[in-house]
Amino acid sequence: MSIRKKNKVSRWLARLLILTICLTGVPIKNVYGEGDENNKVTYEWKKTLTHERMGDVEEIQVEYLSPTRDGGFIGIGSDTYSGLVFKLDNSRNVVWVKEYSGFGDEITDIQEKSSGGYVVLENRWWHMEGLSGCNGYIFELDENGEKIPERELQIGGSNRDLVEQIVQTNDGGYIVVGYEDSNDGDFSGNLGDYDCWVLKIDNNFNQVWLKNYGGEGQDKGVSIKEASDGGYVIFGTSIVIERPPDIPRNYSFWVFKIDEAGNVVWDKTYGGTRDDSSVSSDAIKSIDMKLTADGGYALLGSTTLNNGDITGNHGGQEYWFVKINKDGEKQFQKTYGGSGDDSPIGFIKNSDGGYIIAGNSNSSDGDFNENQENQDGWMIQIDESGKIIWKWNAATAQEDTIHSIQAGEEREIFISSKIGGTNEIAKLKVKNTNAYLTDLKVDGQTVSNFVYNKLSYNKELPYGTTTVPTVIGVAQDINAAVDITPAESLPGSTSIEVTAEDGEVTKTYTLAFTVAKNNNAYLQELKVDNTGVSGFSHNQYTYEKELPYGTTTVPTITATAQDTNAVVNITQATSLPGSTSIEVTAENGEVKKTYTIAFTVAKNNN
Repeated sequence: MSIRKKNKVSRWLARLLILTICLTGVPIKNVYGEGDENNKVTYEWKKTLTHERMGDVEEIQVEYLSPTRDGGFIGIGSDTYSGLVFKLDNSRNVVWVKEYSGFGDEITDIQEKSSGGYVVLENRWWHMEGLSGCNGYIFELDENGEKIPERELQIGGSNRDLVEQIVQTNDGGYIVVGYEDSNDGDFSGNLGDYDCWVLKIDNNFNQVWLKNYGGEGQDKGVSIKEASDGGYVIFGTSIVIERPPDIPRNYSFWVFKIDEAGNVVWDKTYGGTRDDSSVSSDAIKSIDMKLTADGGYALLGSTTLNNGDITGNHGGQEYWFVKINKDGEKQFQKTYGGSGDDSPIGFIKNSDGGYIIAGNSNSSDGDFNENQENQDGWMIQIDESGKIIWKWNAATAQEDTIHSIQAGEEREIFISSKIGGTNEIAKLKVKNTNAYLTDLKVDGQTVSNFVYNKLSYNKELPYGTTTVPTVIGVAQDINAAVDITPAESLPGSTSIEVTAEDGEVTKTYTLAFTVAKNNNAYLQELKVDNTGVSGFSHNQYTYEKELPYGTTTVPTITATAQDTNAVVNITQATSLPGSTSIEVTAENGEVKKTYTIAFTVAKNNN
């Protein structure tokens, strides 16, 4: 991140622009979920920062913003006059704004110290008798933004010597990376056009060692990290300057590891070539490097090349992402962009895996196919293999720019940007729009034939069930809310409403409970002329009954079913001797039992 001085603009024009925005509003188009319908990026808050200068209120263009341990932020920015460092409290109110640099100078990095206060990197340019150059400065600030006099260090010689990134090391000191083209002052033995340099200092700003690295070409270091297995890893670019006319020029990402004393352990380059007469400023650029969970490194930059290690370029300047292992071996590379020029500005590791890359795009095709007429600010999330998971842009009819990105808590993103002509800082949240269940249980058992995108189910309960079953729904996304409304009685329906993390998308599952009808088709009692049949048993179906000699009237049969909802149908004998049948149909209409009484008439014993 850096502050580059902007040309002063007319105050009345700026105020008119702000007034117009306030009156008309800025249409912002958000493109969500390209490649994954389950993610949505939303603003939690956004704010325009201002401060007072000479009686006027100046808007701060924020170039870098980072959360601090007190819940606030430390940032780098500029107004229409100069570069600034500012502190915000946990309500995003400006606590202090400080100006340390002169015209044309740039603050390139600021980090919160583990012991409190901040350490700052600044490039200060000098001009003398038609010559110009730059020296790097490292200085500390207390918690109120005041410089600590004994904590300032100048690095450089008589040419252009720049500082890029500082990291506090485990021993309490610092490791600093930059690049230089001097061969005097603090530097000796320059090997080419630019050399990368690394400086190790203790916590009192005493130099432990300073070394330069590179070859005969243009070798720049922009990012440094303390390696998980000891030592340090440096990321930058390496460009060949001098080469035979018939040999294309090499442009490369350059990564190398050094031990605790600054000795090179391994050195790797990844890139392509271009047959050009002079060095191209856009052929390859290095932006930042992150340590990865597997001990390797993720590299981000941009390129216009499409050969060698670089494939998939859509035609213009592209985001270029490279993943390497802990020994510097390339695991994969991906380019992201369209036919226009697309420039990344930084990236963060995502809390649930993968990376979120921020940048700006002038394309309306390829990976950035929803641009407005001018440049748009874009973010993309990629997984661990480089596949795009989702895309997001904030696009207006004006030129929109994202300046910086930093990670917050889980799935939170802090950005600084200029969107619709307004400078602002913002907190965004990646929220899941997944409102599906992964499991649906009734009394502890998964519903038969459950499928996450089937919303209605029928469940028949055993006959006699009177208690509404317990239903449990488990959401696919742990941040989704599951609300269950049980059936009031049986038969009845239980509803399961799932609300996605974004609070907008809902899915309602329904379980319709019925109670099975009785299949009991047995008799409870069987009577002949109101007298119970001798030897009656519910599971004995045939009986014989001898009537007295001379009986001519068929007896009256009555039967009572065990289940009051069963249907009893009696077919009387038509004459004597003869048989009466009693058919019992269970409540469910399917099970039937038929009882038979065979009547005979006793013979005359006279």
